[in-house]
Amino acid sequence: MKLNEFLSNLTNYKNGTYRHIEWERVITLKDGSKVIKHSSTVGRLGINYGNLPSVKNRPEDNNTKTNYVPTEWLVKNIVKVTSTGKNVVMIYTNKNDNIKTKVNYFTEDGTPVKKEDIINKMYAKDKGSSNQVVELFTVNIEDIITI
Repeated sequence: MKLNEFLSNLTNYKNGTYRHIEWERVITLKDGSKVIKHSSTVGRLGINYGNLPSVKNRPEDNNTKTNYVPTEWLVKNIVKVTSTGKNVVMIYTNKNDNIKTKVNYFTEDGTPVKKEDIINKMYAKDKGSSNQVVELFTVNIEDIITI
């Protein structure tokens, strides 16, 4: 999705409202082949991450790992510009809800592939974790299909 199209979609929603979002990106496997990772979730845009109860209630000595990328806000609490010049959107989920992010994999010709069949060929950064609750997704706007 182009940035202008994304920004025009934002006018239809109030900040903090839940919406269905889908995105996909191409993953290169260790053997050089490529698969498409299609993700969909229900999340919120336009909220301040620091105001989430789960963040406010964390013990100060919590060793929560964050992958911080230097950024600046293009649209406050929604769109950031990374140091590499990419426009990314911050999608917040609610770990107290029963909403799970769905991930499917496809070959370049559209044939479905099970993650178990390619997991040993994936680089660590692309594997993710099914045991981990993700509160915040940072997604390239170019990768978004629907919002």
